[in-house]
Amino acid sequence: MSQITSAELAAVMRRLTVDGVPPKVSETRLVRAIELSREAYGDRMHHSGMRVLDHTLGTLEILAPFKPDEDAIIAVLLHHALDEGGTTLTELEENFGPKVRSLVGNVHLLSHVTLQARRSHIEDLRLMLLSVSEDVRTVLIILCDRCSILRAIDLIPPEQRKVICHDVLQLFAPVAARLGIYSLKHELENRAFPVIYPADAERIAEQMAQYYEEKGEFLPETA
Repeated sequence: MSQITSAELAAVMRRLTVDGVPPKVSETRLVRAIELSREAYGDRMHHSGMRVLDHTLGTLEILAPFKPDEDAIIAVLLHHALDEGGTTLTELEENFGPKVRSLVGNVHLLSHVTLQARRSHIEDLRLMLLSVSEDVRTVLIILCDRCSILRAIDLIPPEQRKVICHDVLQLFAPVAARLGIYSLKHELENRAFPVIYPADAERIAEQMAQYYEEKGEFLPETA
């Protein structure tokens, strides 16, 4: 397994640092996770159009404000490792323990729920996301994963964009709302809505711009 440099480790820590406060993590475990993720992903591309490694780092940065614990951080770095065939659940448990194995396994399972169960009623899929996982960190990682994809939405072919954004509006944003994670709910909706309803999004943006021009920034200040 190739070793990472101090600069690479520092780059990951910067993504995890919020308001100047870095997370309390075992450097040994974090380095091992970064090394394994780099070995598992190489230069493979994610369906978002980014490298898989860059996508996982983007997901990690979105998760950082929620103060993830060490196991969640490691799970995010490795949450596509099973897809890429770079490791197994047994190897994950041997290297990082049963909690990381469980997180990665559940994220792997639930992140494919819309692809495997598209004929199911949307409410059933929402309940599946909320009930199958006993650990809320699993759903939080999946929501951050979707945000990372949406931030690169322009790299995705138009038809695939619509499928992804439809799932976000119908499934993932409502799940974020039910969990009370409104910062993710708003970002998911704000990024997905213009893709599905471009004319409506443009009209709303024009109306809001006109309102702010006439009334000022009243709503943000009082929200």
